[in-house]
Amino acid sequence: MPIIEQQLKDGLIKPPSQQEKDYSGYINPATGSRKLYSREDIASMTTDEYLQNEKEIMAQMQSIGIPTNNELYSASSRGGTIYVRPYTRSDGTPVRGYYRSV
Repeated sequence: MPIIEQQLKDGLIKPPSQQEKDYSGYINPATGSRKLYSREDIASMTTDEYLQNEKEIMAQMQSIGIPTNNELYSASSRGGTIYVRPYTRSDGTPVRGYYRSV
């Protein structure tokens, strides 16, 4: 036990809350999409948007959890995710920015 405590103190072992997750290669088991939902994305959804994406969100929650935007940003600096900037589809539908796995 003292050895593990010393390794924690020295930063050789990070507590689970500080471990960096790698989202590279993630594919949503329900839809086959690489889109990653963050806590902030879900919080800003309307009820209709949430209901439309609920199956995909729940599948992500059960497989890798729901990370924060900060966690996804950190993963992007390591190459596990990329940020897709907001854009407008050819039919005029606006799409919010989002992270996806690579």
